[in-house]
Amino acid sequence: MLFEGKLYVIESSECSGEILRVSIRIMRDHPVFEGHFPGNPVLPGVCTLQIGGELLSKFMEQKLRLVKSENIKFMSLVIPAENTILIYEISFSKKEENILSVKCTVTGNEVEVLKMKGSYLCQMR
Repeated sequence: MLFEGKLYVIESSECSGEILRVSIRIMRDHPVFEGHFPGNPVLPGVCTLQIGGELLSKFMEQKLRLVKSENIKFMSLVIPAENTILIYEISFSKKEENILSVKCTVTGNEVEVLKMKGSYLCQMR
């Protein structure tokens, strides 16, 4: 995991069928906030997306790689001084032998931060 334990920690998680719901806490002192942006820290959108992939990978106990993004919308900024708790709701289903079809919604302070629809390749560990 690239960011777990460094940029975020998992507060809680639950899975019901093919829906994974995870609450994470962003670590405000991570160095990414020094450069993005100095004086006005914002969680980079690519990090928000990567965290979703990491959470699904951890749950599936499988190395995953994003291979197709049909739709990615960054709806709102994540400002660590105002919001450190993010809720990831990830629905997934097997599309092909080694391909997962995924929809992910991220909220913080009851505001949508990210909406994503894509496909992940299941790889050998």
